[in-house]
Amino acid sequence: MLGRVHLNLTCLGLLVLVSLLVVALLNDSIIHNISFSTLSGQRSSPGHAASKPMLPYLYDQQKRKALDIMNTSMFTFNQAFKNPCWWETSLDESNCVDLMEDARKPLRQAHRDLRSNKRILRCLPYFQIVGQAKCGTTDLFSKLLMHPHAVPTMVKETQWVSRVRTNQFCSPVNTYVNYFQKSANSIRQGLRDKAIIGEATPSYLSINRLWDLLPGNEGCTEPCVTNADIIHHLNPNTKIIIILRNPTDRLYSYYFHVERISKERAYKGEFHQLVMREVAEYQDCLKTNTPRRCAYNYTSSSVPTKKIDLRRGLYSIFVTDWMKVYPSEQMLILRFEDYKNKVEEHLQQVFTFLDLMPLSQKKITSIANSAIQNKRQASSRKFGDMWTSTREVLDRFYKPYNEQLSALLQNERYLWRKTVN
Repeated sequence: MLGRVHLNLTCLGLLVLVSLLVVALLNDSIIHNISFSTLSGQRSSPGHAASKPMLPYLYDQQKRKALDIMNTSMFTFNQAFKNPCWWETSLDESNCVDLMEDARKPLRQAHRDLRSNKRILRCLPYFQIVGQAKCGTTDLFSKLLMHPHAVPTMVKETQWVSRVRTNQFCSPVNTYVNYFQKSANSIRQGLRDKAIIGEATPSYLSINRLWDLLPGNEGCTEPCVTNADIIHHLNPNTKIIIILRNPTDRLYSYYFHVERISKERAYKGEFHQLVMREVAEYQDCLKTNTPRRCAYNYTSSSVPTKKIDLRRGLYSIFVTDWMKVYPSEQMLILRFEDYKNKVEEHLQQVFTFLDLMPLSQKKITSIANSAIQNKRQASSRKFGDMWTSTREVLDRFYKPYNEQLSALLQNERYLWRKTVN
């Protein structure tokens, strides 16, 4: 009798296990089949049926209206300010949970100002440092903010254009504007007509999260609307700064960055395994897709994305898309290795590009000598360089894209023939 009961329980356990496996396989199949893809680089035909999204709130009619930024009328900027700012006589409450408390405090001040002055100043960024991660964006941004006409911001990177706006209750453009209310209050209080505001979100260069679910990309196998288009629509005169690093070195640095955030221990062997896996996955993607499609594979079926995300180093693809949107006079592209070796020279170049008041050489030297921000920690430096075999794989993988970037920018230094750590 006991044997029969034990047998029945064993069978029941097996049935439960099989059921769970079936559900997991079905979910995996559903997630990986979510796509609007048809012909490469083109929209689908009217009869093409889109799969149901795994984030149904993105298909709420009101939600999609807020997400459809390219068809939304933007603000008329007040010419009394150098920064793109304007006056408003009302202020909506924000339910975006991603808007941290530090951003809500300036909003409460704005509500008080609204009651007493009947209007408040609202602003967008004058410039954007859009990438790439682990290329010195934090250090450059922190030094930029030391210029007397650069207004401190509540946060270096909002992530709104590339990520946050797809979160529930965070899609309205006013949510993005709210991140800069502290800076706007500062400009208003001092009536600083020459002051500018900036943002430095490295993910803007390459990460277009859930792009296949967003308005303007329906039926596109590659993004028809990118972050570059969104930021340009918000403010066509935005100054764009891009700082790039040898993609092989950048990836190794990013690996330690990811391990530090996740509080995991780094290993050269693990890094090598991750590189081999992601290179193989990318090469497999190329068998049926274009390089651009594979580079932008932040679709509903690939979230969360790869751990080290070596696609971020395919600079030529992303820079090309930004150059299609912005004229050359609104873009400044720097090499991390050059910036690191000649900080003063590059700061002067950046200040001139942003049309900021010239500073004395003594002041620029002081800013350049300030502490390096977001520097790779000493604990990770003890690991030394990656395996030689890993570097050879990455150098070979990135070589054709470096060659395309070098040709695009007409500068052989972007071939990164000499490794700079």
